[in-house]
Amino acid sequence: RSPSGRSSATLYEISHPDVEELVASARQQPGVLGARMMGGGEGGAVLALLRRDQVDAFTAGLRSQFYQQRGRADEPGLVHTCAFSAGATVIVP
Repeated sequence: RSPSGRSSATLYEISHPDVEELVASARQQPGVLGARMMGGGEGGAVLALLRRDQVDAFTAGLRSQFYQQRGRADEPGLVHTCAFSAGATVIVP
């Protein structure tokens, strides 16, 4: 757990054991640069930063190592992916 994630979980008691386990599982996947709980209210979501070429392996790993144990491995919409854009730009006509 990151220091920020630790303080959220311990000081504000906003985590959940399943979310903590999901974060730990996410951090073990290939290509993951970091993972943490975000949001709150007895859990929230997990945010993971990873290399683009590892998305499929990451998703498969979470399905087999975390969701399958809970009978949810085939459930759609468990993992959402997004990519960084180039950022804000100025368009000059």
